[in-house]
Amino acid sequence: MYRRLAAALPLAALLLAAAAARAEDPAPPDAQARKALLARLDKIRDLLPDSPRRERKIKHNLLRLSLSQDEKRLRWLLGRKRLRCDPTPEVRRLERDVGQARQGTATYHRPGVHRLWHRSRLDGRPHPFVVAVPRGYRPARRYPLVLMLHGSGSTPMLAVGRLLGVPDGELLKGRERCDRPRIPAGRAAAIIVAPKAFGNARYRGAGGEDVRDVLRLATRLYRVDRGRVTVTGLSMGGTGAMEVALQNPRTYAGAVALCGYFDRRLDRSTRGKQLQPWERRMMSVYSPVDWAENGLHLPLLLIHGKRDGMKRAVAMKAAYKRHGYLAPIEEHPVGHDVWTPGYRDGRVLEMLVKHRRVRAPKVDTFTTWRARTNRSHWITVRRFADHDRRARVKAAVVSPELVRVETENVVGLRLDLPAAHLSSTRPVKLRFKFNELTLPAARARGARTVELWRQGTTRAWQLGTPPAAAGLRKGPGLSGPLDDIYHEPIMVVYGTGGGQRKRLRAAAWRMRRLHRYATMRYPVVSDSWYLKALDRGGRRWARFGKRAVILIGNEAENSVLARMGPKLPIRVTAGEVKIGKQSHRGPDVGARFIYPNPLAPGRYVMVLAGAGARAYKLARRLPSYLPDYVIFNEQINKKPRTPVLGKHRRYLAAGTFDEQWRLR
Repeated sequence: MYRRLAAALPLAALLLAAAAARAEDPAPPDAQARKALLARLDKIRDLLPDSPRRERKIKHNLLRLSLSQDEKRLRWLLGRKRLRCDPTPEVRRLERDVGQARQGTATYHRPGVHRLWHRSRLDGRPHPFVVAVPRGYRPARRYPLVLMLHGSGSTPMLAVGRLLGVPDGELLKGRERCDRPRIPAGRAAAIIVAPKAFGNARYRGAGGEDVRDVLRLATRLYRVDRGRVTVTGLSMGGTGAMEVALQNPRTYAGAVALCGYFDRRLDRSTRGKQLQPWERRMMSVYSPVDWAENGLHLPLLLIHGKRDGMKRAVAMKAAYKRHGYLAPIEEHPVGHDVWTPGYRDGRVLEMLVKHRRVRAPKVDTFTTWRARTNRSHWITVRRFADHDRRARVKAAVVSPELVRVETENVVGLRLDLPAAHLSSTRPVKLRFKFNELTLPAARARGARTVELWRQGTTRAWQLGTPPAAAGLRKGPGLSGPLDDIYHEPIMVVYGTGGGQRKRLRAAAWRMRRLHRYATMRYPVVSDSWYLKALDRGGRRWARFGKRAVILIGNEAENSVLARMGPKLPIRVTAGEVKIGKQSHRGPDVGARFIYPNPLAPGRYVMVLAGAGARAYKLARRLPSYLPDYVIFNEQINKKPRTPVLGKHRRYLAAGTFDEQWRLR
């Protein structure tokens, strides 16, 4: 009882602070004031036409998009019945920004907190991100950049305010989107970028791609010192901070993670459960503790509450310690709300801006579980020997004439050797476990990029690139498992045959986002529309043909799947699912699998099809950790329904394809 009371105290204090802040806020506008504000927004909308051909004064597409989306957001806000704050300052700010933008001024360079919008390449829709520009910002000078990742149910604006040390009581006004935090005086001169990452989509898959896209965009909009890019986050964002930093060690100079979840095996829903082989691998993919070896040049600070399950932070510290790295834990006598004392007075911001990335380390080590996450400081994994196991490379400059390289589960490799540590007049040797290669002096003086490969059945490495494989082969962007498709732009195609059009269209609308709390909306089209665009080509196919495809419906219901069917290893027809020589019948039998798209080489196709109508309902009960393919029936509906299969639920068939995308 006392523990529950103690855990509830921070939440009670937060609610009281929010109530006090709202009591001091200006009263919301009445009906007449709302009409006046809407009239002002009408004038703003007239100055912001949708087509860039009609308006040449606002040159920057991102600025035009951001101003247009802010106008729509304020119009939606004024249309709400219950409005707890006054949006007049935001309308006034938008009027000023539009006026300056029409004069050619980049308003996002003005010191302060800005809400900008970008059009995501994944779903083609506008999505917001927040940038805090430091006081005295000058485009001629380079600034450190801090990436701030928000927690579950939070927003980028709240996250930026917390990092700046603004009390939560003042920030909760931002939930009504009528105000934005101000940068307190004396804060470090750093650019803060907070992506939305599709809401609660987490920072892997689509969320991780949005983080990378926003970071890439921010480095083009602002003068950023790329050697001083750091990352921090809280709760879900604390987990994400470790995921993006350890999977991209050549990008970040340091990380601070607050109250994160670093080992999925410690989650209540998976702890002590019986795991399938692919589930154990997926646990490693989603657990930062299994990527800890990549933290050799990544300084890390963990901030955690003593009443919030210290095992998670201790597991991350122990993973760092196993490899000889340091990861101190800063403990606070609170529960999950550790960001209040952790970010107080902007001290984490001051700490992060002091870090600088090591540009050309003498030792580089890299571990990866995914083919698309394949690059470290000067190591690039070109090809896995087996995509169901981790790949590992460790390279060290022993002397100016010798580089020692250790590999595991790698058959294709590129080394961008650090020229600063190697001789430019003598040959350089690459020493592996079973052989040694010599780079001539002429080559050593020239390009430092070395391509290496070996055959899967031999142990000796040789210079050159791996020979092109005949037919299909797994590799970056085409390696599986099922969730790998969410790194790509997607289009959902539902079938219109078999009298199931409404049912299949409803299933497609559920598949157009990861879950109901994620904000992405993939385009949904019918099979007839897709085939017409494919056959005619032109502008439609140029726009949508490069997307991965999710097909809904069996071959009798979806004409696109019927055209692909002979080239797929799994066939789903009315009443039957065929996989290899096996056949499964029944109205509750369904299949979900991923495969290279026969109609669009280099892209994925994911199929969700059922032999009967019941299979589409059962597909919602599938666990979270899935391999390349699963064949299921009513046995998947047994309780308890957890993210893993467990003891009681069963698949009819499940597994991964081999390296040539064939059934094992």
